[in-house]
Amino acid sequence: MPDVIQTTEPVTEAVTETSTESQREALKWDFLNIVFLSNAINAALGHNKTYVPTATDEDTETLRRELSSAMVEFAENYKVPVEPADHRANLTALEEQVTKKCGSFLVGGKVRKEGHLRRGTAQKAFNLYLKFLWCVGRIPTPPDCTIDSNVIGRLPKQFRDIKWTQIDSDGEYGTIIEEVRKIAGQESLPEWELREMMDVMRGL
Repeated sequence: MPDVIQTTEPVTEAVTETSTESQREALKWDFLNIVFLSNAINAALGHNKTYVPTATDEDTETLRRELSSAMVEFAENYKVPVEPADHRANLTALEEQVTKKCGSFLVGGKVRKEGHLRRGTAQKAFNLYLKFLWCVGRIPTPPDCTIDSNVIGRLPKQFRDIKWTQIDSDGEYGTIIEEVRKIAGQESLPEWELREMMDVMRGL
């Protein structure tokens, strides 16, 4: 009987310690995830006419909440590699999900006139969120990079007048992504964009 007690006590202590460590790691991840979501949404909504003039503070909070919730939900699909076509379908579904809750106080776009979450805004937020998850090893390499002014500035001249905030269709987004793929060559788009961004930050 003493042998049984001696063998179970260390196991109990180890389980408790592991449980505590797991809770710490979960808490740290919750913090990082909130930061990632906040930064991605701020980047997508900053300097971007998104709301109708009558939108209230409650409306802006609703958009942030619904967009954040949708991004977390759809990001679950990226624990395994996702094909580009499936990613574009996910962006469309994310836009529609958020538009159902928020379309009444969002502006329209150049293609779709009624209030909705435009592709430029959706891809900026979601692609950036996926980039954060990828950089910390939570998901494999995403299929696309974020389309923003830095990326557009590296495209052929005929594309450089495009404003990412005004991208308003899957077709337009797809055309831009294909041009980025030509420049990236054999590199994945997230790897190419990250290297380009870091060269700028380092002053290279």
